[in-house]
Amino acid sequence: MELDEKIQVLVAIYAEYQKPLPNIPKSINYETVSLDKLVFNSAIASLENEGYINGSVLLGGINLLMPEIVKIKKTGITSKGINFVQEMMGIDEMLNKNQKAEAVKKYAEKCG
Repeated sequence: MELDEKIQVLVAIYAEYQKPLPNIPKSINYETVSLDKLVFNSAIASLENEGYINGSVLLGGINLLMPEIVKIKKTGITSKGINFVQEMMGIDEMLNKNQKAEAVKKYAEKCG
């Protein structure tokens, strides 16, 4: 089972959020999630517009869903994004961050 690009980016942001010292702008980019830059930018724009993440800056492009540049220095995952990932993966919200990170790792291995 493969995750679509938007969910792949959201899961990467969620996984980073679970770290003791998350650093989304340093750890998440089109290369780290193995996507084309424009596909990554479009995924960030969609997640931002749908309320799964916030704080992203979208610049240029032909429309709001296809920005040429995304800046994620202040990007964070919203409670809607957290709930979506946890429901999709069957992660109990009461688990600690280490347990949640392990669950993400196992899910990613299952997805290939």
